Amino acid sequence: MNRVRVIFLLTLFSSLLACMAYQKKSEENLNKPNFIFYLADDQDKLDYGTYGNPNVHTPNVDKLASQGLKFNSAFTGQAICAPCRSQLFTGLYPLKNGTFINHVGSKKGLLSVTDLLGDAGYEVVIAGKLHVKPQSVYERDSYYEDEPCGGFDMDKAIPIDSIENFLMTVTKPFCLFITSHYPHGPYPKSEETSYKPEDIVVHPHNEKNDKKVDLGRKMGYYENIKKDNEMPGWVPDMVDSDASLSSSTLFVYSSDHGASGKFTVTDAGLNVPFIVRWPGVIPPDMSTEAVVHYTDVLPTFFDIAGADIPSYLDVKSFKELLQGTTDRHQKYVYGVANHQNQLIPYIFPTRLIRSETFAYIRNFNSIGNYGDDENINKFIKRAALKFNAPAEELYDTVNDPYQLNNLAKDTVCQEVKGDLNRKLSVWIAQQEDYLLDYKMPVIYASNTALDNPRRLNKIPEELVGILKDSEVLYRTKELDFPLLLTPIVALKDISLSDTILSLKLEETSKLNIDFVPTNVTEKTVYWWSSNPEVAKVNQEGQIVALTKGTTNIQTMSFDGHHIASCEVIIVKI
Repeated sequence: MNRVRVIFLLTLFSSLLACMAYQKKSEENLNKPNFIFYLADDQDKLDYGTYGNPNVHTPNVDKLASQGLKFNSAFTGQAICAPCRSQLFTGLYPLKNGTFINHVGSKKGLLSVTDLLGDAGYEVVIAGKLHVKPQSVYERDSYYEDEPCGGFDMDKAIPIDSIENFLMTVTKPFCLFITSHYPHGPYPKSEETSYKPEDIVVHPHNEKNDKKVDLGRKMGYYENIKKDNEMPGWVPDMVDSDASLSSSTLFVYSSDHGASGKFTVTDAGLNVPFIVRWPGVIPPDMSTEAVVHYTDVLPTFFDIAGADIPSYLDVKSFKELLQGTTDRHQKYVYGVANHQNQLIPYIFPTRLIRSETFAYIRNFNSIGNYGDDENINKFIKRAALKFNAPAEELYDTVNDPYQLNNLAKDTVCQEVKGDLNRKLSVWIAQQEDYLLDYKMPVIYASNTALDNPRRLNKIPEELVGILKDSEVLYRTKELDFPLLLTPIVALKDISLSDTILSLKLEETSKLNIDFVPTNVTEKTVYWWSSNPEVAKVNQEGQIVALTKGTTNIQTMSFDGHHIASCEVIIVKI
């Protein structure tokens, strides 16, 4: 009987401990702040009332600035959509996470905000434009797709009803990303807008190199800004309608990059609007010149949530800046431009280091920077002539905020330039940049091939298809494959060793196989073979057995994406 009583008491005690632990965890969760991050798409920092443009209609964003802290020196690492978002969700620069070309997936195996904040008890939700992949990296607890709602006259409206329902019913700490499609184009025609040509504010950098501003297009851009302004008003109003939610929610507003500096590493592209409202912590109507970066956002959320900040993240939390215990943050931030995408199909890689007072840019394709492959050299020369940029640029961002006066050859600035050059070289090494290995890489993706003529890639007939047998130095896919950092090999009989190889083969080509891998895994090889005696494949196109011999390479399909015929990718065995 006594034994039974002891067991009963031990069970009761264990249950009490479990209840106490659950209650403690619940109380801890209740005390954790919530995060809402609103991200506009393609809007210049200078095109807000609060940042100095009186002619754009941004009263709700301006109101947010009056309620919190406005950053004047916030930066993204790349002025294009997918790379920007990948930084916010992973805390890593585009070169590190793998999405440094638009529409290309990040490296598999990365942890994202859902994994990391989820471990701290948070529910992570994304509403609106996603534009990142693969899903295995960018999982989320909920995803609300765009939908027409509330009279919000857009083709792709933020799902306001889903957001409102979530805010009214959520029972745990949350991190909500609201990602708009606007003011990104297409823009309405000028006659469909409420603006006149004289309403357009033309900044000095808009007409750099004698480039004239399309006022009609700008009027459409302003109209999209006006439409998008509604959401940064609706969501805070929803939050404020619940006193407990209002007092516990940190709200961030930003735009992924500038429209007028898209694809560049200038401030017009990388210097983004960034406003934080945190009731009870940040006083109203504050501003700061402290330099912060998109890769700082995730560490800051972790820090505020009381979670451990992963040591591998690129940068650090600016929690103390928000709390007002410091007025500085980063000494240097960095930027990347690779071009060779759908809109800018040219070989022109560029890297930037930005301090509080200077911007140093290194252009890796200036006239004469050629390699050994004559066909690739033709595209290198074509891009160099297109951009006509010097190898180095240096701007005094305090006295020359529009970056019009290049000081790279100024004798007074050589020490500054040399110091920034060295620091940029260190960062390039830390990022494991592909430029470390290749003098002038061609980034070869099936949807952006430089030698493939298309609407946005008008090339002379003599350049069509000439790269197929070249040693293209970097290859990627609009797929969730690991990124490949090795040359494409010209078609010939080859021996496949324990390295990464990529091949592009003609339709009737044959590949002699003189090896048999012993540890084939699901990530080893993806292809179709017309000779099942040599290469047996399953329904996903994965090689499951090999014998020596010769096979014809045909076409490939993976994860629902269809690849152009006769391409094969072989990754490390």
